[in-house]
Amino acid sequence: MRMLMNEGNLSEKAAGIKDSDEFQEAAKESFAVFNTVYVGDFIPWLDRVDPQGLKKHMYAGAKKCD
Repeated sequence: MRMLMNEGNLSEKAAGIKDSDEFQEAAKESFAVFNTVYVGDFIPWLDRVDPQGLKKHMYAGAKKCD
């Protein structure tokens, strides 16, 4: 939780500040995606179209975490 709140953590010296900043950014993006109501859940035929682009954001976030 400290890493998300940008208060620092014990492994910042070992991993580097850049890694913690990247993690914080990826966590913020994933929270934004998870808190968005997906229209394709309510209207099934819009699931294939992906009008909000949430699937694209989810795949991009997964690549950052890997």
